[in-house]
Amino acid sequence: MRLRELQDRFMSLLEDGSETADLFAAGPVGIFRALEVHRSTISTGFIRALAIGYPTVEALVGAEFFERMALDYHHVCPEADATLGDYGKCFPCFVAARDHVHRLPYLGDVALLDQAVDQSQRAADIYERFVIDPAVSIDLPKSLTLLQLAFPATEIRAAIFDNDEQALEALDIGRRRRAAAIWRSGRSVVVSSIAPSAAIFLAALKSGGTADAALAAAVAEQPNDVLATLQSDVFAAAFAHVHPHNDKVEP
Repeated sequence: MRLRELQDRFMSLLEDGSETADLFAAGPVGIFRALEVHRSTISTGFIRALAIGYPTVEALVGAEFFERMALDYHHVCPEADATLGDYGKCFPCFVAARDHVHRLPYLGDVALLDQAVDQSQRAADIYERFVIDPAVSIDLPKSLTLLQLAFPATEIRAAIFDNDEQALEALDIGRRRRAAAIWRSGRSVVVSSIAPSAAIFLAALKSGGTADAALAAAVAEQPNDVLATLQSDVFAAAFAHVHPHNDKVEP
């Protein structure tokens, strides 16, 4: 029997018992008992990997419900990547698609934010330069992630980690256009709400577009007062370093 076939048969036996146990020689511990221990270890690993990556989601739904979600996710969306640190890349979509189960319409956005925080934490803490006009450039963190959201995920996350139930209860969770910027700063990750037009402008720059194209995209989102918004939410933002062209990119 080839190794790939042996691995496939073992996985079938482990996951659903569709294979027979004749793959294994008899031992002091029964094969089905040994497999049960192995299943439990694997399931715990999947659950903890998701909980580490999505702490706000777990806090909102509770540990027991999160465990059920994690196991359902594993069965519906098995991962092909063997890197445990990258496990759960499709979890935000899975959460958003199951709002009929958890009854929290904002949970998908919260999962997206948790994912962005985790990715920024593992990104390099360096800057990259973008030309705005012949005289000015802007340096942005390579770790900078921009999210377009429908719910106040940044405020929900802040209230959860501050253990501020009053702030959580006072939030307006109505659906409307929102955006967030997430970036690494030293050993920390910073999360900030920004205007959707600012997020569109930044995303266009980071995807390789010109400043003119990025501005046009921002104007399409916010026809009025967009320059004032870009000044406050982009050029004066904590993550941005605006420099003349003869400056070096900051580390």
